[in-house]
Order: sequence, then C-alpha cells, then structure tokens
Amino acid sequence: MKSLIFAFCVVLVWGDLRAQTQVWQPAAGHTQVPIWPRAAPDAQPVPGREFAETTKELFAGKPAVVVNNV
Repeated sequence: MKSLIFAFCVVLVWGDLRAQTQVWQPAAGHTQVPIWPRAAPDAQPVPGREFAETTKELFAGKPAVVVNNV
C-alpha cells in the first residue's frame, strides 16, 4: 500500500513539473500579431486601485460581482 501511495505521489509531482514548461504558440499556419508593438497609444493612468463589489441584486440566483476602476 505504501509503494502505491509513493508511486501516486511521484506521478503527481512529475505531472506538475511538466505542466508549466510549454509556452503558448499559435496553431500551425497562424501567426501572433501584437496589438501595439510598443506602448499602448494614449495610455493614461487610472487613479486609485481597482476594486470588486458584490451586488444585492440576484442574477440566476446569485449576486453579481462588479469590478470598478479598471
């Protein structure tokens, strides 16, 4: 039983190590086009921090989360 648990842990660790090694690449025949090659045009800083609020209104039986100042 202990060897089975050990083998399971080794498989989990091996899978986790391999999960983050690949970098996203476009599919064959497609190219990635940058939206802005440099800085975004007319970029202006947003004063304050962004914050999320939960509404009192229910949508599909659940309260909505509204993110402001983005």
